[in-house]
Amino acid sequence: MRTDLDHLPAAKQRELEEVVRILFAEFREATENATGRKKSARILKIILFGSYARATGSMHRSTPTSINPTWIFWSS
Repeated sequence: MRTDLDHLPAAKQRELEEVVRILFAEFREATENATGRKKSARILKIILFGSYARATGSMHRSTPTSINPTWIFWSS
């Protein structure tokens, strides 16, 4: 599994860096006053799907729907 973004155009790399920054900031804010099991919650991975994950360099933007969201987030 790739762990870098080098296969993406620079604009998409910046877009994903911003998404990750916001994701971590919101997660930190949501869990800062947590108690119990939620206190130890953490983001384990951010997995890219579709054209963001492919190394082909061809980018297309899919229209987000309730069935096929653009961003998917899981946490423990």
